[in-house]
Amino acid sequence: MTNSQNYTLEEVIPFLKMDQLQISVAAMARQEPISASDSLTESDIWFIVLADLLERLKFLQPAQRTLILATITGPVNKLVFPPISPADDEKRPIVMITFADGVFCSWTNNPGWLDLKTGAAVEKLPAWPIESLAYNLSRLVTDLLRKITQAKENGKNKRKAHKQNAPAE
Repeated sequence: MTNSQNYTLEEVIPFLKMDQLQISVAAMARQEPISASDSLTESDIWFIVLADLLERLKFLQPAQRTLILATITGPVNKLVFPPISPADDEKRPIVMITFADGVFCSWTNNPGWLDLKTGAAVEKLPAWPIESLAYNLSRLVTDLLRKITQAKENGKNKRKAHKQNAPAE
């Protein structure tokens, strides 16, 4: 990580809707396993945040979630995630994922749309969408890392207080 912070899947899971098995299955879409004990790469963190967001979106079917993950992390129209540096949250480029009418999906720097019914890439929408939803993945990553850091600090403070309150031997 650019800020020398290391995070493990074990530290991340308490803040997610997904469990370790769901994350492992989702990681198959990008063909890169995620180990529970190893330090997560920046790409792992972005991927986990994206997969967890998709899991929370009730209008998506499991096959659509897999399609999105595989397409976004695949070689064509791949979403390139910027470096993670919590010290520079405000400077981090915004990475978005957008849905139109629950049928089409696009993301930052993708020149077109992904049809969630057929799996086809389309250059433009067939009509103006009635409904569109956009999610800021950069903010979700920032929030996750803050929660983990705060939990680590709380754990250190509790251990320190416990040592101070422990009876002398």
